[in-house]
Amino acid sequence: MTAMTDTAAAPAATALDLDALEATARAAAAMAPGPWFWRGNTDYEEPSLSCIVPRLGRVEVLGHCPVDRERDSFEAREYIRGLEDCFGTLAEDVKERYLREWLWADEDYEVANTDSRLTVTDERNVKQPVRDLVVYEVARHRGLPDDTKRDHEGIHRGNIVDVRSPIAQHLAAASADTVLALIARIRGVEADLAHATTTARQEMKRADVNGEGSATAHRKLEDAADTVHRVTEVTEYLDELLQGIDTCGPTDEDYIRHEEMLRSVSFASGAVKAALNGTAIDNYLGSEQAEKDILHPARCYFSGSALPVAEANR
Repeated sequence: MTAMTDTAAAPAATALDLDALEATARAAAAMAPGPWFWRGNTDYEEPSLSCIVPRLGRVEVLGHCPVDRERDSFEAREYIRGLEDCFGTLAEDVKERYLREWLWADEDYEVANTDSRLTVTDERNVKQPVRDLVVYEVARHRGLPDDTKRDHEGIHRGNIVDVRSPIAQHLAAASADTVLALIARIRGVEADLAHATTTARQEMKRADVNGEGSATAHRKLEDAADTVHRVTEVTEYLDELLQGIDTCGPTDEDYIRHEEMLRSVSFASGAVKAALNGTAIDNYLGSEQAEKDILHPARCYFSGSALPVAEANR
């Protein structure tokens, strides 16, 4: 196996350019649509990377083609150089004899020997030798057109940097590292989406719970506000009633004269106490305690005293 003599460093890995990758892939897909697969029969042909093109059948995306050997070619020079490495310097007539044997399968019938060349399909799905589509490094550096041939006077060496084919450019762009980087990005997006979905579901559930809790809290607030309102009402009523009684406490006459009023005072006082103890006013109304407060107005408390009104006056 001949060792590679090109010591140029490989292009540095760059960040993913999704727009460039998409453009290259679309151009390649236009030439070679559908899945790509390896086919061939080594009994009579070289293996090739292929695809199925409608109305054309199997097309070689990346394959080989035979080309006639040429006297003025790299291969011819390498052939003679190999002979001289083995046998030493050859005379010109000997070189010519060996060269003609190398060039022709049958010189009389002009049947040339051929070599296999790497090919890519073009927009017409015709195989094109990759060698004819190369972009020389010197051409890029000197601002020459990408299709400048090797025999141009400005191309002093044969190093290449690109191939003028969407198929070839796509194959170079879709390296294993690039595919792995795309997979990593997709999986990252999937993980973020899964996390966001889980979080959203939790937030929705929390919102539902909070919504129910808020409704309950709102109802309790309304009940509390209603209780405060009722307590305020009965307290004001109690104050009005007490204003008509001597601050020294009611006498027996006051008790008789204001019995109904005291019944109301007792009821109002009980209602206030019930509200302050957390009992809803509606629950107090009609309760056994309310009946007791009405039937026994002497239970009403004045100035914090726990004694019945009648006993406090004696």
